[in-house]
Amino acid sequence: MKQTLASLPRRIRKIFFRADSGYFNGELFDLLENERHNYLVKVKLKNLNRLMLAQEWMLINEKESFCEFKY
Repeated sequence: MKQTLASLPRRIRKIFFRADSGYFNGELFDLLENERHNYLVKVKLKNLNRLMLAQEWMLINEKESFCEFKY
């Protein structure tokens, strides 16, 4: 992964990664965060609705909000 990122032209070095939870691990998260890349990991949780309702959401605009939590 490091070699792949290093081979990209400078103008596109910041990339958004999306993957299934089965393909990510702590080392990869550390690499992406250290290189300041964004990422989204798709996960399946049986209690997702209840979990999301319990979070403290911050408003971005009238149609979007976000939260951050550890599970």
